[in-house]
This record gives sequence, structure tokens and C-alpha cells, in this order.
Amino acid sequence: MTPWIAPFILSFSNCYFRGGGLSELIGPYTWGRPAHWIVTFILSFLFITTNHGMLTHVGVPVEFIPYVGALLVTIGMIIGETPGWGAYVGTINGSTKPHPQVKWIDKIIQPLIKWPFWWAFAGLTLRGLFWGVCLAAGSLNIWFIPLSALMGVFYAIGMNSKVAMPPLLDPWKLSEIMYGFILGLGFVFQCALV
Repeated sequence: MTPWIAPFILSFSNCYFRGGGLSELIGPYTWGRPAHWIVTFILSFLFITTNHGMLTHVGVPVEFIPYVGALLVTIGMIIGETPGWGAYVGTINGSTKPHPQVKWIDKIIQPLIKWPFWWAFAGLTLRGLFWGVCLAAGSLNIWFIPLSALMGVFYAIGMNSKVAMPPLLDPWKLSEIMYGFILGLGFVFQCALV
């Protein structure tokens, strides 16, 4: 499987499974996040199978590498996505005023509270950085860290987009699709640069 399929799969999964974007079509969903974790596990399994050098350096037997690697990346995805980011997203386009979201991030960005856009941008960037560290720890793939830190950039672009969109694609979903694509690039870089 070519690694370039990963960003497209993860962008869909991030928006429509994890983010609940399919709920308009099929009603309330309870399987969304587990479906996203399954997609993450499968992608990790496929790309760690083709690129297992990193895990052999830490002593994982070769026959277990795809399973261990996929499990670790999936755990990193679960931990990384758990703290919310809705307050930052709602503030970055001016639809809400800054309000608490993630305690340690809020404390760091408190000086920016007078500038709501920059408060939200910094919050999303730190939130993405946390997610990237969780994914990198699970995959031993350092590329997830700088890519994930771009969360502020892509949510700022998506949430402030003035382009007419089809009914199933609003600015929040556009942001999640773009950010999921960026997360998926971590798999591409892992395969291409090792």
C-alpha cells in the first residue's frame, strides 16, 4: 500500500468518525470514536509493517512489530485526542469568547486573552503539539510532533473560510479534514524517510 493513501483516509476518519460529521446522515452515533481508533490501528499496522526499523531498535521482536506498533500509535491517538479543543475552535473565528478548555494550556495562553484570535491560535497549536507528542511516543516517529503543531494554522484557515461549501462540509469539518490530512502525513514521512 502506498503511504500517500494515509492522509486521505485519516482526514476522512478525523472528520466523519472522530468528529461526528456523519451524524447528519445517519443520526446520533456511538461508534464514531471507536471507528476512528480502528482506522488508526489499521493504518498503523500497514505502515509499521512496511517500516519496522524503529521498533527493532527498542527490542520488539520482528514478528510482533506491526501489532505492538499499531497498538502504541492507537493508544497515542486516544490519549492525544482526549482533551477537548472546542473552546479554541469556537474562538478562532469569533463565534465565542475565550473560555476554559484544557487547564494547562489555558494557563500558558492566559496572557493572550485580550486577543481572542491569538489566544485560540496558541491554544490550538499547543493542543496539536500535545497530540503530536502522544502519537510520536507511540510510533517513535518524530514527524508527528511538528505536523500536529500545525493545528492552529489549519483550524484558523478552515474556521475562517468564506468559501461556499456543500451541505456536509461546514468550516469545522473542513478544519478537521485538513488537520486529519496533516496527521496522515506523519505516516507518509515515516515510510519515506526511514
